[in-house]
Amino acid sequence: PVCVINTNLTKDKIPESFGKDVTKLIANVLSKPENFITVSLKTDKQMWKNGSSSPLASVDIWSIGVFNKENNDIYTPKFFKFFSEKLGLPEDRQ
Repeated sequence: PVCVINTNLTKDKIPESFGKDVTKLIANVLSKPENFITVSLKTDKQMWKNGSSSPLASVDIWSIGVFNKENNDIYTPKFFKFFSEKLGLPEDRQ
């Protein structure tokens, strides 16, 4: 699996354990080994949602054979909750 996170948060707002925590989350949610997971975090991006540049994040995750309509309904709340808590973002800003 590959995870790319873009955010307009500055690097100093990201918890030190964030990369390790994202890797563990993806491994647990998608039932994939941690050693196959790649995470890329891009901070300080110019980003807007609904015309507002308030703090936000965009997360893209790719993995072979795990995403479909049924599974996405299970995965999405877990990912939203994690990013809301770890980055201090309301759910409408991710």
